[in-house]
Amino acid sequence: MKFSYKARNKEGQIKSGMVVAADQARAEQLLAENNLIIISVEEQRESLLAKINPFGQSVRHKDLVLFSRQLSTLISARVPLLQSLRILQDQITQRYLLSVIQNLINSIENGESLSLALSKHPDVFGDVYVSLVKSGEISGSLDKSFSYLADQLEKNYELRSKVKGALTYPVFVVLALVVVGIL
Repeated sequence: MKFSYKARNKEGQIKSGMVVAADQARAEQLLAENNLIIISVEEQRESLLAKINPFGQSVRHKDLVLFSRQLSTLISARVPLLQSLRILQDQITQRYLLSVIQNLINSIENGESLSLALSKHPDVFGDVYVSLVKSGEISGSLDKSFSYLADQLEKNYELRSKVKGALTYPVFVVLALVVVGIL
C-alpha cells in the first residue's frame, strides 16, 4: 500500500512524500527509521483513472539512464544500497519511477536481493538490466555493472534520438504529400 506522509527531519524541515509499506504501522516504522518525526500518515488510494491509464505507467529512457548513472556513482562511493536508493528517491520527480524506487526499497528491506526486486518491474528494467545487476551482485562489482548499464543505456538513448531525428523529415514530407493529395 502507498502512504503519503508529512514529517520533520533532524533540522526541523518539513518533508512530505510517499512510502510503500504493508500497513500503516510499517509505514510509520520506516519513517522513524529514517529519523523523521511523523506529523501525518495517510493511505493513498489509486483512482480508477490511474489504474486503467496505460500512458502514465512508464519511465522515460532518459530517466532510467540518469537513475543508473547516479546509483553507480553512489555505490562506487561506498554508500550503502538502501541509503543510495533513499537519496535517489528524494531527487526523482517522475511519479512512476518514484513508486518503483519505493517498491525497490520496500523489497530490499524485506530481505530480497536488488536483482530480485528489479525483476518485479519488467516494464521498467529489462531482462538484460536485471541479469547484469545480478552478475554484479554475485561478483561484488555492482558499481561497475551500473556504470556499464548507464553507458549502454546512454548509447541506446543517443541512437534512438538520431533515428527519430532522421525520420522526422521523411514523415513530414509524406504527410505534406497526403495533404496536397487530399486537397
